[in-house]
Amino acid sequence: MESCPEIQASQPAKSAVHMTELDGIRGLAILMVFLTHTTTGIGVDTHSEIEKFIYGVLRLGWSGVDLFFVLSGFLITGILVDQRKQLNGQAGRFFGYFYARRSLRIFPLYYASLLIVFVIAHFATGNAPDFRNLAIHGLYLQNIVDGYPMALSHFWSLAVEEHFYLILPLVIYLVQPKHLGKVLLAGVFLAIGARIMLEDSSLNVYRFSLTRFDSLLMGSLLALEFQSVRGLCKNSTALLAGATLLLVIFILAVGGTSNQASAHRLFGYSLFALFYVCLIRRVIASDDTSRWKSFFRTRFLRWCGKLSYCVYIVHWPVVLVLTKIMPKVINWPLTALTYTLLTGIISFSIAAVSWRWFESPILSLRRHFQPQPKASSIVRSTSTHSAGG
Repeated sequence: MESCPEIQASQPAKSAVHMTELDGIRGLAILMVFLTHTTTGIGVDTHSEIEKFIYGVLRLGWSGVDLFFVLSGFLITGILVDQRKQLNGQAGRFFGYFYARRSLRIFPLYYASLLIVFVIAHFATGNAPDFRNLAIHGLYLQNIVDGYPMALSHFWSLAVEEHFYLILPLVIYLVQPKHLGKVLLAGVFLAIGARIMLEDSSLNVYRFSLTRFDSLLMGSLLALEFQSVRGLCKNSTALLAGATLLLVIFILAVGGTSNQASAHRLFGYSLFALFYVCLIRRVIASDDTSRWKSFFRTRFLRWCGKLSYCVYIVHWPVVLVLTKIMPKVINWPLTALTYTLLTGIISFSIAAVSWRWFESPILSLRRHFQPQPKASSIVRSTSTHSAGG
């Protein structure tokens, strides 16, 4: 059943409307990325046709990053639009509050993990400290400059989001609300056009910020629609069905699930983002007793969503360590299952400790950078974590 969430712009807000199902959607995103890396990134070949089919399906988990992007664009845009209204054009507080809260969420764990990886790499290899790569990652340039360490190869998405956070607040502050949707939509087409133009260049359009902004901006457009509330109730089931059908036809036509396939590089990223926009839209449009919200409100998915930032950071280095110390067997399913279980136990354990003793105490400081709410239509989840933060 489709039902508008009962959130009116005129109703007083406590601090924000809390939708726990968004935590569950984030949990789905991290599980997709996690399973892709632990099953298709371990260097073991498949043999039977059924193994190859399952492998191909699991490889689609790379699109979990696009789900992170869409969700991040949705949440951050909602917060910024709402904050612009609350602060009545006070630039200092508008930008100061936003970047202070983002910094507390992203930087401590990011830079701590960065230093740990580089220190371990230095002592494990005996080589001189790699200050060049440390500086590249410290400045979030890892998706532009080549030569990153393999253990940090997944950090590209964190750079994309950080670059988005530098641009979006300025756009929302400067552009009149009545024109904002048009500007964001133009940004979507600019990103797609940039991918087409740069397809044959030396840039990796899968990782380059400008060519990946379309997913984030689609989430931003969904946030603007949510502000009107009633728009979400229109044909959400039909739109999701249509987006699903379009995506399935596209995947079958392409005949592959690699994120580096030419068709995916040109249009696939946007089609996945469109599908995830329709998915989030459908979940939000559901009433509280629907199976959609019940599924994404399950404790396990919400728990995965809460820990997703740290899990995203640590799981790939754990996979790489396991590939060095564990023998590989010929049987791909057994090897993939073993890597998934071991990586899961280690990564989620580290993330749970980090959340309890490191991230949560730091996040508690964000209360000092919260504008006093007036009327609000914002949606937030427990922790505004996206692909990386």
